Amino acid sequence: MKNKTITFGCTLLNEEDNIETFLNSITEQSIKPQEIVIVDGGSTDRTLEIIKRIQKESKVPIKVVVSKGANIAKGRNIYTRLAKSDLLFSGDASTRFEKDWIKKLLKGFEAGGDVVFGTYVPEEPKTIFDKVVNTRVRDYSKYSEEDWAKEEPSNRQAAYKMSSWKKVGKFPEWMNRADDAWIYEKAKKMGLKFVPVKDAKVYWKPRKSLKEYVNLAYQDSLSDGIAVNIILRRKIYFAEIFVALFFVFSVIYSFFNRIFGFIAMGIVLAIFLAYALKTSLKSKEIIVCIYAGIISVLLFFAHSFGAIIGLIIKLIRLIKREKNR
Repeated sequence: MKNKTITFGCTLLNEEDNIETFLNSITEQSIKPQEIVIVDGGSTDRTLEIIKRIQKESKVPIKVVVSKGANIAKGRNIYTRLAKSDLLFSGDASTRFEKDWIKKLLKGFEAGGDVVFGTYVPEEPKTIFDKVVNTRVRDYSKYSEEDWAKEEPSNRQAAYKMSSWKKVGKFPEWMNRADDAWIYEKAKKMGLKFVPVKDAKVYWKPRKSLKEYVNLAYQDSLSDGIAVNIILRRKIYFAEIFVALFFVFSVIYSFFNRIFGFIAMGIVLAIFLAYALKTSLKSKEIIVCIYAGIISVLLFFAHSFGAIIGLIIKLIRLIKREKNR
């Protein structure tokens, strides 16, 4: 799009391992942004030190705002407010953008999009854990047109017109995770046009450890539960919550009726096995298959109980609100 100015914004925290690769992939774009706005949540590692060094060498002005304790949503609201351009592109510090990423996403705006987004693919795996995580990443090459119509953007790799976004409002700062899913759902309901650009790629690094990965899944689902509308829209949550509660029920009931309890647990375990095999068989390496199966079950519990606890928190907040009226 000719004569349209571009701001690139991101939030980050303790990204010393990724920040240089991340920023270089933006400053070296074939079409460069007019400015980069970074909101740091209070990094305690070398992140800010590295950014200062890059600022001196960068051909693109880099503005850094330190907002200690700010969650992702607050950081996004800050860089959105500070953006001085017509178009705002956003990304995540654990990603690396292909050289023509901005150029390709601009085609989405030319097609009339208010919000445009590309695809993300995992970096080449360096460890067994990386290979396991990669089995869970969606394969865009197998997407049908119907799949693309349902695909949702992520602020890991998205851009929007500032004129359109002002109508949508702020990212929900009461959500610690999944705030982008919440606001994009709102934007869709308001009639903003979403355009996917299938060949605009962002390379993504998975979490470093199993603990981080499972915790992230739990936090995402917890936020989804608190938001409620995301739970209602994603039908998979109903199945996961039902199976998780049935598992808890079968364990408790086995103390009173062992035969029925063990039969119920057997049914649930069979479901878990099928759930695990769906993901684990994507790899040809036996160790990766086994590890992926175990992670699938852990993620199942993280998703379901995260959503359940989120719903309970939401209910408690509603009760308190009614009492205070």
